[in-house]
Amino acid sequence: MLSSHLVLRRLTGLLVIIVLLFSPFKASSQSEPPGDLMMRPILGVHKVLFIRVNYPDDNRVVLTAQQAQEHADNLKAIFKANSYGKLNLDIDITPVLTMPQPTGFYHLFNRLSFVRIRADAIKLAEDAGFPESDYDREVIFTTKVWPLTQTGVGGVNLRTSFITRDRSTLTAHEVGHTFDWGHANFWRVTGSSPIDTSGEKIDYGDRFDIMGDAFRFHHFNPFFKFRVGWIPPENILTVSESGVYVIRALENSPQSGAPVNEYSALRIRRDPNTEYWVYYRSREDSANAGALISSIEPKNRSQALLLDMTPGSRRKNKDHEDAALVPGKTIRDREAGIEITVLEKNSDSLKVQVVVSNEVIDTLPVIDILNPKPGITVHGAIDYEATAFDPDVGTTNGAGIDTVTFVLGFNEVKETLLAVTSVIVAVKQLTAPPFVFHIETNGLADEAYWLGVFAKSSTGGVNKAVVAHIIDNTGPSTATAVDDQPIKAAHTFQLQQNYPNPFNPSTTIAYSVQRAGNVELRIYDLLGRKVRSLVQENKAAGQYSVPWDGRDDAGRRVASGAYLYELRAGDFISTGRMLLLQ
Repeated sequence: MLSSHLVLRRLTGLLVIIVLLFSPFKASSQSEPPGDLMMRPILGVHKVLFIRVNYPDDNRVVLTAQQAQEHADNLKAIFKANSYGKLNLDIDITPVLTMPQPTGFYHLFNRLSFVRIRADAIKLAEDAGFPESDYDREVIFTTKVWPLTQTGVGGVNLRTSFITRDRSTLTAHEVGHTFDWGHANFWRVTGSSPIDTSGEKIDYGDRFDIMGDAFRFHHFNPFFKFRVGWIPPENILTVSESGVYVIRALENSPQSGAPVNEYSALRIRRDPNTEYWVYYRSREDSANAGALISSIEPKNRSQALLLDMTPGSRRKNKDHEDAALVPGKTIRDREAGIEITVLEKNSDSLKVQVVVSNEVIDTLPVIDILNPKPGITVHGAIDYEATAFDPDVGTTNGAGIDTVTFVLGFNEVKETLLAVTSVIVAVKQLTAPPFVFHIETNGLADEAYWLGVFAKSSTGGVNKAVVAHIIDNTGPSTATAVDDQPIKAAHTFQLQQNYPNPFNPSTTIAYSVQRAGNVELRIYDLLGRKVRSLVQENKAAGQYSVPWDGRDDAGRRVASGAYLYELRAGDFISTGRMLLLQ
């Protein structure tokens, strides 16, 4: 087993241990027939809206009208080619819409920025004659007003992307996240075997995949294409016995008609949690030397992990260039009893020999999340609902299932993506269908949430499914200026970095108050002398944002240079540093 898989499952295992401690509960509503969240086709004509916005204090736009049209044409071509003509995008483009709040209002820490940007942009588009209900997805083109490092975001729900650059492949990457796809990463080997546990996962490291390298045109990997129906099931061979098989180049349309004798990919089950996918990219330089092999956990939010078939040839940022298994070479996973050998390479196909063991591998429960539906924004109450069954036992809802556990939470993301803390806000465990969890969201903070559903079979196997969605009970903004007003409930006391920084002539400082009490926010020079009192009053619990115009308490402009700002709320004291440029 790859060590990266063990790392990827640490949080899952911890959550399972936590949620299995909760008492069972039976719901009373009727469930829909069981399905599989893994398979959600995205076919036919898909309506997409490009929403272009700027801000009262920043009139820059990411795309001009001409660039937006070129961008739309490129995006249509990317998805038409990748889907083999099965998905066609119909894209409308709004005029430039000015957001109701300045940039500092949206620069709140964590993912609340995207909730507020989306709510206001959707309202502006509706007012301009582009109702949300007419579209399947929207892409919001905005200057970067959030504090996180990403220049593009597509994972806050299953509908909306946020883009800050004129690069259509980046948009295709983020739209891929709204299809419920993870990243295409790379396993850099430091040991002697391609599947050696001595190695490291390189984020975005599969440079041959749009979900890896977001800056060139590539084809998405076959696992992602299969899940949305672009590659029919008969064109993916789940290898159950040893033999010689032919793999069709991924860039070519899947073979039609029966019988299929050239497969878009081979799917080889390693254990209940891991599969090898073997495929061929014929038009990618260096990747087309042979077969590519990705290790995948077959879950709906799974990441694809391209394996390095040539360990020991490490070149800085170039390991992916010899990732292919070339003709005459064999990869052996002795622990799982699997061998893969490329026998022959042609311009449009590979001949591959596969050896598999006859060991029976347990099939994990199949999960479908019926509610929330893809792309919805939750307001007020919601009945989260799922189905689950163990296919080794039966296909009716609840067949072979011991428990189903709902976990609702969100991720607190620090300034980089390297520090993510999962905050769990609600848990419910049930022992029999219907599997329904009622939540009153009015008591929750507006946020980009995830719903995790964990199904445990009677034989002990545990599977999970996760759906990202937004809870927003505040709705679009109506004010046109920031005036130290609360934005949402706060989970803790916190002082954010001012934005913009450096600044001229003004900046905005956001902070959180966990409970009601006296709050002071002051500006000091580097000698500790007070320059300005921005806040000195009792505040209710919540998140606030207040501007500073670079003036002192007497109304005079202060000199250029570094300044400190300090928040005091009860026993909480925090200080930040900012730079004024005149």
